[in-house]
Amino acid sequence: ELTHNQALAILDQLTQPTVVDKDLAAPPGSPANGSMYIVAAAATGTWSGQSGKLAVWLTTVGAWTFITPANGWSVWVTDEAKRYELLSGAWTIVSTGGGGGSYIAPNLIINGAFNVNQLDQSATSGTVTLAAGAYGWQSSTNKGFDQWKGGASGCTYTFSTTANVTTITITAGSLQQVIEGKNLQSGTHALSWSGTAQGKIGAGSYSGSGITGPATGGTNLTIEFNAGTLLNVKFEQGSTPTAHALPLFSKTLSDCRRYLPAFVAIGTGVQYIATAYAFSTSQISVGYQFDVFPRVPPTGIALSAVSHFNINAGGGGAGAATAVSFNSASSKSGRILATAPGAITAGGGAEFFASGTDGAWLVFTGAEL
Repeated sequence: ELTHNQALAILDQLTQPTVVDKDLAAPPGSPANGSMYIVAAAATGTWSGQSGKLAVWLTTVGAWTFITPANGWSVWVTDEAKRYELLSGAWTIVSTGGGGGSYIAPNLIINGAFNVNQLDQSATSGTVTLAAGAYGWQSSTNKGFDQWKGGASGCTYTFSTTANVTTITITAGSLQQVIEGKNLQSGTHALSWSGTAQGKIGAGSYSGSGITGPATGGTNLTIEFNAGTLLNVKFEQGSTPTAHALPLFSKTLSDCRRYLPAFVAIGTGVQYIATAYAFSTSQISVGYQFDVFPRVPPTGIALSAVSHFNINAGGGGAGAATAVSFNSASSKSGRILATAPGAITAGGGAEFFASGTDGAWLVFTGAEL
């Protein structure tokens, strides 16, 4: 039990909190009286089970005291000369001492909080397995997060979401995002994140959060992370990282659909995709309007299963489609051909819809980087 004076000593530390180090998973050998640390992930020894907390050493007690911080707390980390703030449960850089630290620069990473997974939005945990260059919708296990793809050796990661904060753990390979050149101007840029994974900018070297590197305006740039935990990724202009702020979900979803136009069924009821035209006694032509203009006209489609999609047309050919294929696309719409299960009336109207399968999906491919 702490004495009154010892409690005051801890209060002094929290009044203007200064942290010696935030990356130690085991306690230092000879801590100074009153020194404070942020306990890193996978803590060991007397710090075991205290990851993310503030550890204060009081020589008079001869033991560590652990304090659970709340969102909004900020500390100065002396070995990095940077100020961190606890945002959504993660310690995030907010300034390096060169000013007020309240400015938050725009994030050039899309879906840096891993909160958009168009094909499995309700999932809160799982394992994603990506081949080299494959995106989340191409995962051979759970569907992965939009905009992120496997590196040269592919990528396997797990993910877990609690209170709208998603942490991924890369267990094999590397995870990449290609930033479109249209979103970049030439100059120094900063990359920051929370977690134990190391990241790199373009052809640079892997390092911890807060690295800088060059970008060339109009030229695509790859951001990459290796094994470890990862959340709240941010890439921004300038050499000083600023805080990660969660964008509106609707904006992130819209940004993702620029690269992957998608239809996803919610529930098992009838969900109309588009009206169609029966151009023969066996096939209908379906026009799908994109709600966001894609980066380039898509060149193909992929879908959960042909049997998840249905046709309603004259002539008795209503029912589950027997084939669905890509026909053409522009910057505004795509055209799909679907084969009816029986003879239909050529020249008549038709409907194309999903029914019976929650999460049935259809995506237009070819617009990703």
